[in-house]
Amino acid sequence: MRTPEPTNANSTPNLEAPASPAPPKRRRGRKRNPYRHAERPSVPLMLTVPEAAETLRTTVEALRARLRRHAAAGADGSVTSPLGPGIVGMKVGANTWRVRIDSAK
Repeated sequence: MRTPEPTNANSTPNLEAPASPAPPKRRRGRKRNPYRHAERPSVPLMLTVPEAAETLRTTVEALRARLRRHAAAGADGSVTSPLGPGIVGMKVGANTWRVRIDSAK
């Protein structure tokens, strides 16, 4: 036969429902950027001439010569040098070029 467990005289069964926690506060602010975790381009947007020469598997001198040979001034005064499909050189200073390589996927 089981003996009943002793009960505490001060404990009473809680007949009320437990208090619900406060509703979570809404964060108000800027909307999240849907492109934040988008795939990044495999190549930086603008490469220096030595970096582009390495990517294009040519020498620095040869790439600079191609940039000078194909240079064309635009209506807005910018100097660009189209080197082929997806490869464009841009003059950013008196003697400084940057090369943009568009990677086609």
